[in-house]
Amino acid sequence: MLFRVVDIETATDSSAFTRGEDKWKLCPADRQRSGVVSYAVSGDVRLAYEPSMPPPQAQRVVAVAWCDVEMDPASSPKTYRFVSCETHAGWRLSTASDKVRDAERLLLHRFREAMVSRPATLVTWNGRTFDLPVLAMRALGLGVPWGWYYDSREIRYRYSTDGHCDLMDFLSDFGAVRFMKLDDVARLVGLPGKDVPGQEHIDGSMVGDIVAQSDGQENVDRVARYCLQDVLQTALLFVRTRYHLEIIDALGYSTSVGTFAGAPEVRAALPIDWSRLLLDASPVRS
Repeated sequence: MLFRVVDIETATDSSAFTRGEDKWKLCPADRQRSGVVSYAVSGDVRLAYEPSMPPPQAQRVVAVAWCDVEMDPASSPKTYRFVSCETHAGWRLSTASDKVRDAERLLLHRFREAMVSRPATLVTWNGRTFDLPVLAMRALGLGVPWGWYYDSREIRYRYSTDGHCDLMDFLSDFGAVRFMKLDDVARLVGLPGKDVPGQEHIDGSMVGDIVAQSDGQENVDRVARYCLQDVLQTALLFVRTRYHLEIIDALGYSTSVGTFAGAPEVRAALPIDWSRLLLDASPVRS
């Protein structure tokens, strides 16, 4: 059975967004997010304005990455094996709108080709409410056929993981508890999260600024690498949840992680302390 872990990065497309009223709130200075306009009120308290998240149709796709993971139920031990990964990024800052559209259309076509040529169960982090609707709406606007997304009810049905496993929604008991950030849960299981050792800190709120700087190869590579790092960490977190759900045992989990650790493309993209991902399977004694 093939699983495809996917993540996208976006920048706002103001031409498809009717912005609502500005909202301001008081917040501690040390909790201010990058890119947020704020004014000092008193001491460490600031009045901050954080722009609302644009809806799906106004999220221009500037990067898409995916990682294929295969589970062979006949293997012993049962293992989720790393197969391959790839990442694509690109945008144009030219005033010619067709150049901007062509860059995004190419990204959509690449992902569509992967889904059509080799269908897979999707795995995302918050993909049910963000990544997949964004891809669908941008494909609608750019005239990219997207039938694969609508052909299967399971891809869009919230309470089933048969066609799409949104790990954030699943681990949050489908909204029963607070949604969690990938960065936090990744660090919980021993992954680096957004602060990858030896590399600059990038998170999703910074991608728009990077896109606005230039479409030079260095910036494109930065966004492509960041997108792939999120995908690989989501894939490893997915494998960890398979052990958590007792779908695989401790040996199957360590074997699964080993297929990632042994892949040169994974090691090149994401420095990981692999020992931190291993399990202590010894029984707990009182």
